[in-house]
Amino acid sequence: MVYIKIPQGWTFDKRVVDGILKDVLVSDQLLQVESKGGAQGEKTACKNLIIIQDLVKECLRTKKRGAHSISLNSKETCANEIIIYFRTPPETFELFLKYEPNRNGKEPSNNMKLVQGVDEKKFSFANSTYTGTLWFHNAVISETKREELKDKAQEQRDNRRHVGNNPLAT
Repeated sequence: MVYIKIPQGWTFDKRVVDGILKDVLVSDQLLQVESKGGAQGEKTACKNLIIIQDLVKECLRTKKRGAHSISLNSKETCANEIIIYFRTPPETFELFLKYEPNRNGKEPSNNMKLVQGVDEKKFSFANSTYTGTLWFHNAVISETKREELKDKAQEQRDNRRHVGNNPLAT
């Protein structure tokens, strides 16, 4: 699962490119990009289609081990900055495309949706166990279920004690 920050004016779509269905970003307007080798202030037209599936595939292939995100700003992205977050997006109100690559980007994705950074669930210790706590102290379990589990734990603790002729194993 990756999160993609989409530039202003671009929308996500599926299109046939060179006879193959691909995940793409589409812009309605014709973009003008300053050329580096031409005359001063010369602008050239840029295609209004970015193949996001190929960008994600390349980023996953060349990703560094501890990288949290990759910023793409090249000819392929028409000089628009596209940021791909590998873990979670920043907690902002901006829209991100939650994109699950299919076979690491070889095929179009079936699972994608627009989300805000603040809405994405971060890791919470309240919903998981960690060293030093018992799993039934988890906040997700209801009070009645927690009481039942505490009673069972107390019964097991009592059964482990040697009091008189206790037939239960230690």
